[in-house]
Amino acid sequence: MAAVLVRSHGLDANHSRAQGRAFYVHQDGRITLSASGVVVDVARGLVVTCASLVTPFVKALASDHRRDDGASDEAVQLAQGTLFDVLLPAARTDVDAVVWHKARLVAIRDAPRLRQAIGALACEPRNWTIGWALGEKGALPMAELEGIASAPFSLSNVNVAGFALLQVDPQALATSKPSPAAAAAAAAANAATGRPIVLVGDDLVIHGSPYGLLSPGVFFNSTSVGIVSNIVSDNQHKGSLYITDARTLPGLEGGAVFHALSGQLAGLVITPIRHYSHPVDFSLVVPIDVVMEALNLPLRTTASISAHKTSSLVNKYALGPVVGRSVVLIRIGQSWASGIIVSQHGRTSVFFISFLICCPADILTNAHVVRPFARKVGSDGREIIETDLPVQVRLHYPRCEWVDDVKVLWFSGNYWDVAVLQMHPSRPIDYCSIDLAASASLYSMTWSS
Repeated sequence: MAAVLVRSHGLDANHSRAQGRAFYVHQDGRITLSASGVVVDVARGLVVTCASLVTPFVKALASDHRRDDGASDEAVQLAQGTLFDVLLPAARTDVDAVVWHKARLVAIRDAPRLRQAIGALACEPRNWTIGWALGEKGALPMAELEGIASAPFSLSNVNVAGFALLQVDPQALATSKPSPAAAAAAAAANAATGRPIVLVGDDLVIHGSPYGLLSPGVFFNSTSVGIVSNIVSDNQHKGSLYITDARTLPGLEGGAVFHALSGQLAGLVITPIRHYSHPVDFSLVVPIDVVMEALNLPLRTTASISAHKTSSLVNKYALGPVVGRSVVLIRIGQSWASGIIVSQHGRTSVFFISFLICCPADILTNAHVVRPFARKVGSDGREIIETDLPVQVRLHYPRCEWVDDVKVLWFSGNYWDVAVLQMHPSRPIDYCSIDLAASASLYSMTWSS
């Protein structure tokens, strides 16, 4: 499954089709948009990309019939003069002489599972939008998230959580020559068919063409890396959306995302989501089985995955679930931060400690979260810290719950950003803490070696 560059272009005298687009080219009354794509069927020449590349040129989109999962087969009416092209890996042999291959639109499909996962991620949809953080130009048109999880099929939903299926000449695909990195990834993907087993903390490798219209021969199939930061589920399925810390740029939507450990195709990049009050993009990856299900294309059975590689000191894959049990969310008014449970009183012997407790536990976090609300009261070495607003801690394991009895034990001055809290659970809670002494010893060993 090769990564490709896809472009759409058509008539647009007044830039109306460019609304919300982070990057485009407008010349002589025509506009050109670009995105990344993945070849999903070499024999038939099928390429999948994000529907947002196509929707600006759609005049009408009707549903012929509806399946049980809510997806639709669409009759698409495109604006006159709309064209699609695909740049294949073989065209990169000469940076100055790229060759575009004509493509036709086969279908636009809605992905209900993806819509539900985005709805779960944007729990307050009025405060979220789709698009890169580029001011007013960073939001896609018709990308309203209000009610997206349960809304009926529409062009707006397709623009946010839909895919376009294009077709190029299969002969052109047969003669394409992917780069060594892309070829190795594709070979591994073919060797281990189907969807890989993806866990939080797993490494991802992304192949795509950000800003592909600037210089296709240069930006074509660039590579970026990251990890799976979290996994979002919909109402019925686990793992319908991945959040990643990999940097995604305009034009990378539709890019191929490979599971680094197994080499399998894990999914496709989609346009990021962001909160209106914070210009920070959440990079998103839609799992490959969600894509293939939406397109009504077969996904081969998942093969067995080889064991994770283990470091001589710490296996990060094995520690992922354990570390997750020690991380908590801290809230003071409208401010929040993460924290780490670092000790349970009287227990400091191993790197990770798991126990059932109803006694105080200390939490390490950042001082800037508590400093605006905290003040020291008392004197003669008997100072205590009081806060103007209550401090709450949210535990994630074994279930999500808030602890309201939380005190600030200490916070640093201006030159450091460290605070220590202490929570007092009202009932026994099974959680995991990190022993700082053991941690310091471990990393001292790492540096000395």
